[in-house]
Amino acid sequence: MSIYGSLKAGVTGLKSQASSMAMISDNIANANTIGYKRSVADFETLVTKSGSTAAYAPGGVRANTVALIDQQGLINASSSTTDIAIAGRGFFAVANSVSANGSVPTGTERLYTRAGSFRTNSEGFLTSASGEYLLGVPADSSGNVPTATLPVDQLKAINVGSITGSAKATGTVSIGANLPATSAPPTNKYTVTMAATSAIPFPPAGGPHNFPLTGLAAGVAGFIDPSVDPAAAAVTPTYTAGNLTFTVSGSSYIVSINDIPTAGQSTQVGTITAAGTLDFNTTVAVTGGQLALKITGPIGAGGPTLTAPTNTLTERYAVRMADSTGAASSSTSAQFDLSTGSGIQSGYTSDVTVYDSLGVGHNIQLAYIKTAANTWDVYVTKMTIVGRTDANGNPIDSITGSSKNSFVFDGTAVATGAYDNPTAAAQAAAGRLRPSSRLGTLSFNTNGSISGFAANATARLNSSVVTAGADLSSPQSTGAAQLNPTFNFGTVGTKNGVTQQSDAFATSFINQDGVRFGYKTGVAVDKDGVVRAVFDNGQRLAVARVAIVAFADPNKLDARSGNLYAQTDASGSPTTNFSGIGGAGTIQSNALEGSTVDLAEEFTDMIVTQRNYSANSKTITTSDEMLQEIINLKR
Repeated sequence: MSIYGSLKAGVTGLKSQASSMAMISDNIANANTIGYKRSVADFETLVTKSGSTAAYAPGGVRANTVALIDQQGLINASSSTTDIAIAGRGFFAVANSVSANGSVPTGTERLYTRAGSFRTNSEGFLTSASGEYLLGVPADSSGNVPTATLPVDQLKAINVGSITGSAKATGTVSIGANLPATSAPPTNKYTVTMAATSAIPFPPAGGPHNFPLTGLAAGVAGFIDPSVDPAAAAVTPTYTAGNLTFTVSGSSYIVSINDIPTAGQSTQVGTITAAGTLDFNTTVAVTGGQLALKITGPIGAGGPTLTAPTNTLTERYAVRMADSTGAASSSTSAQFDLSTGSGIQSGYTSDVTVYDSLGVGHNIQLAYIKTAANTWDVYVTKMTIVGRTDANGNPIDSITGSSKNSFVFDGTAVATGAYDNPTAAAQAAAGRLRPSSRLGTLSFNTNGSISGFAANATARLNSSVVTAGADLSSPQSTGAAQLNPTFNFGTVGTKNGVTQQSDAFATSFINQDGVRFGYKTGVAVDKDGVVRAVFDNGQRLAVARVAIVAFADPNKLDARSGNLYAQTDASGSPTTNFSGIGGAGTIQSNALEGSTVDLAEEFTDMIVTQRNYSANSKTITTSDEMLQEIINLKR
């Protein structure tokens, strides 16, 4: 009977509207739930066919639940660095349990969520609000960011608690400084002075006039001359009947030095064409290096007495360190000597802190010495461990582990085969810098830009030489790996590093890529989904990369408690990617995806549902009244 069918149809209507009201209630209850996806009722008819076309058999209605999982929620800012959201397609992969190394045990179900509120648990793993472990691709042992994703069943839990501290050895030091163009190079190492009683008459009278220089060799063996490669044999100028010679040539003198170091060699140093003051500079090649000479004296009209000239040995090319009294010193507390006694009349220093593989800092002092026009030598004058001193307050050398400067000779005899063994004992004079302390030579163009840097092949810090570098592995040092940074003084032809201009010295910047040891202070996730441990030394080490998992039909996923979803046959298989790759959504850090519930829409649907429910109940009461009329016919 159709009246009974009407009753049944009304009942299905009540049930369907009740289901719709349940969904609305659920939506409203989760209006503030992170990553919640609203559900709606999808009504469909229930049709009951009768055997006759003249009669109608009511069927009713059925309400199906439609989960709008693929809807995008509003991205809201968050103060937590481990809060992340996905803008676009995909889910975070999580698991209920993991092993100690982060792998998901066999048989454990992988679940998926859009709720990106993660925190570090007691074991260091990132977990969701409901306790699931966030999965991703770990970085390698060197901290390199993963570039290739993995299948879902190979993803691992992300653990940021395994790293407690970090350090990075310095690989490159970039220096910006200006060296004064007006600075004068050191004066000559040996000075030959013509006494007034040795004056040669002018215009020329006879000749040649010879002044013996044999006395110049006494006690001068082994001094370093930075105008040549200090790695060469010690400069030992020994003369065989050497002479300073004035040879008549027309109405002038040709001034020469001959018989150095062997008979028959002659080097012309200048020409005198008028009376006045003799003042020549010259460099003469000798065995094991070069000899720098300055020859001064009067040229007058009197008769020569041919008195031998005065030979003065200076140390103006002997780069050294000196204590507070000016005395040569091999202590780490000694300073680069710019006094007249040392002869370095123009030298400037820059200080840089570098770090070894253990994160220990080392202070390096660089010294710049002008050796010729547009040419400067660069030295390492000391290298000490940051924060370490001896009982007297002297800094501790990075290599010796004491206050003895390892870049300076200490004045004691050096055994054959020892590091920087000089060929003559005098070369090891206290305070003198070792040949290996010279990094190399800077040259400049006429506009002040750098034209090149010629590295000293035997420099202790020379990144191009495998065996070079500061050996820190000894018990006296820090035990770190060999430290051998590359020094970058600028690009040739530019002024982006060291320049030579004006009359003032200034260090504009010193940048280096090492970092001191630091303690972990937090965790951060960037837009690429890379999870990094943050340290108080400014370093951020990659720990893992968050995977984004997508499905062919995400609306067919099976909803679980805790904002979770599980794979179903209808949803399709999961595919993994990284943020913004392969159609995956992009990760937003310091953000959370809000619920897709719109309260205004839900309340409107609630009103409609309520009215529909009332209407269905009315069909039941009306049908009941009709049945009552039929029952009353018997009376």
